[in-house]
Amino acid sequence: MMRKLGLINCEGNIVELYVNSRSVLTMRALLNNSAGYLEFTPLLADIKAFLNNQCSLYELIKSAKQLFILAGRKSRIAVQTIEKKHIYLSDRSLNDNGQDVVEENVSLIKQLLGIKK
Repeated sequence: MMRKLGLINCEGNIVELYVNSRSVLTMRALLNNSAGYLEFTPLLADIKAFLNNQCSLYELIKSAKQLFILAGRKSRIAVQTIEKKHIYLSDRSLNDNGQDVVEENVSLIKQLLGIKK
């Protein structure tokens, strides 16, 4: 079973983090024009950097080994790369999103990953 935690939300999740039963962390980022989501599994160190505002969403995505475009319920297409212009809020670090950051979920994830405030 997967647990979904929204990190950035503005009338729906823009960036989400999923934790499965084996504690594997997978993320999804909204594509521009609500064309679906980009699913990726970044390195733990890069997730920590994003949560500490040390990198942008796009830098986090670039660190992932696998990328998938999710367009619809059953469509999952592997891609090698994706251009920054196709990802909503790609140039922003987490705190650049102000009131749209779901602080409760970010705090929970930081606690689970042992990140100091």
